[in-house]
Amino acid sequence: MYIQNEKDLEDYICKNMQDFKRFLTNVVFEHDDGISDVNFIGRQINVGGKFIDLLFDCWDTVEDGPGTFETRTFIVVELKHRNLSPNDLSQLSKYMNMLDELQLKDIDYELEPTKGILLGLDLDESMQEIEMCLSNASHGRDQNIYFVAMDTSVIFRKISYSHTDEFVENLTFDNRILEV
Repeated sequence: MYIQNEKDLEDYICKNMQDFKRFLTNVVFEHDDGISDVNFIGRQINVGGKFIDLLFDCWDTVEDGPGTFETRTFIVVELKHRNLSPNDLSQLSKYMNMLDELQLKDIDYELEPTKGILLGLDLDESMQEIEMCLSNASHGRDQNIYFVAMDTSVIFRKISYSHTDEFVENLTFDNRILEV
């Protein structure tokens, strides 16, 4: 599949969901076991009139003294088919803040801070500095925003196709070709 735009990228990820969930788990939680714990909620999720490209959540059970309780973490994935810019970070942060402020009624779990992933071709120059500052600021704390660059490659493969007699017999040709 040739990816030409964000929709193509979104389609590709959705067709390869297990691989992407494994990658997501490794990036956000720094391990790749338990991918069943990361759930795909959907694509183009409407939150306050804005649309999150891909939304996931992750459930965890936490031991608390004599009992246990469950936590839920939303993971917002914002896709760009270009270099990432500060506006993209602003957009992702807005989605994350909206989900963090979500007041769910009658829940029996704790809502953890939302995680966010900006996925693009690379970081533009101003984003490189922002990423460095965010990484340095998160030392000793959980990081909530991750920057991911796409690595695109082209794979060539030889295709062998042979015409069978039946195929050739059923071909029709313009009479001008058949004239000698």
